[in-house]
Amino acid sequence: MLPPELIHHIVSFCARSSLPALALAHRRLQGAAEGAMYRTIYVHIAPESPRYPSADMKCLTTLATNPKKAALVRFIDVQFFEDSRSFDDAYEDVYQNLEGAFANTRYLVELRFMLDIEHWGTGLLRAILREHKFEKLQILYCPFDMDFKKLLAHQNALRLVGVLALQHDIQNRCLRPLLESLKDTQSRSLQSSSPATIFGWARDTFDEFINPEEIYIFPEFLGHLQFSQLEACRIFLDGTSSLSFAIADSFNDEAICQFGEYMIPISGNLRKLTFLFHHEIQLDDDKVKRAIAMFPDIDLLGFRLWPDAVGHWPSTPEIDRGRKMSLVKEWASVAPHLEQVTFMDGTTLERQTTEKPWRQYPFYIQF
Repeated sequence: MLPPELIHHIVSFCARSSLPALALAHRRLQGAAEGAMYRTIYVHIAPESPRYPSADMKCLTTLATNPKKAALVRFIDVQFFEDSRSFDDAYEDVYQNLEGAFANTRYLVELRFMLDIEHWGTGLLRAILREHKFEKLQILYCPFDMDFKKLLAHQNALRLVGVLALQHDIQNRCLRPLLESLKDTQSRSLQSSSPATIFGWARDTFDEFINPEEIYIFPEFLGHLQFSQLEACRIFLDGTSSLSFAIADSFNDEAICQFGEYMIPISGNLRKLTFLFHHEIQLDDDKVKRAIAMFPDIDLLGFRLWPDAVGHWPSTPEIDRGRKMSLVKEWASVAPHLEQVTFMDGTTLERQTTEKPWRQYPFYIQF
């Protein structure tokens, strides 16, 4: 007879589609095959899900009715398609099965709930995280309209929280609440004995599993970060083209450079860098240049104050034109592909190619 550890090693090479048959082949293979089969669960909720139960829905039913198999689950990714956002009686079974499945997955380590803030699933997620304590849950991706203070207090094993938003929501009044939520959550987390790392990210749709269009990071809160934690969200960083550093109080260039050293080899496509300031700072500080130098391949650079509650970008008093020209040339010396820079006063300097001269536009180009 083969030893159990060798059986588990053999099973790890099996295709996921072959695991059900392998579990039925012999009782000694059943435990290893089911462990591999139920360790990672992907659930897609589409409009037709209630009427035409898929393998995903049948899996949820199994988890809701079989605590032994549900205890094998370590990772769940629940993805709601946009057309399924309106709840009706047809979704009652889906709701009940999701609720029952999470009641039984007591050893869950990572949970992803991919949906926008207006979806009925958001209320379900709140209820799940409020009513069940997941002692092993370390990684969570969820919408930003959650009560993170209570969430972190109740799910105190969390080490990494990705806060999700749609680009459409961010462009329509939601960026300020997102930033305030991230700032407050990260501040509270740092006061705990085991702080979690909080970051935000946005994309155009949750209908497909695609890379985020933009990542939001608070660099001043990264001092405690063990970058091994970010390995868990490596798939989200891969291919990201836009990075925003939200500056709440102080400009932590060391943390920005540290994050850049980690992210650039993963992303490989970073083209847009934005600094979102809670209050105005001096852009001629050497710290700003050092931070920009960490991202030499960018072609878009922006400095903005946090938008107000209705989504408008506030502007500061206009900076001297000569000083702005001097700054962009200085920054272009460390980021040679730079072609557009937007300042906090709302003006933009742009050049058509790296050989062309810089020109100032007195109006704000949407950044």
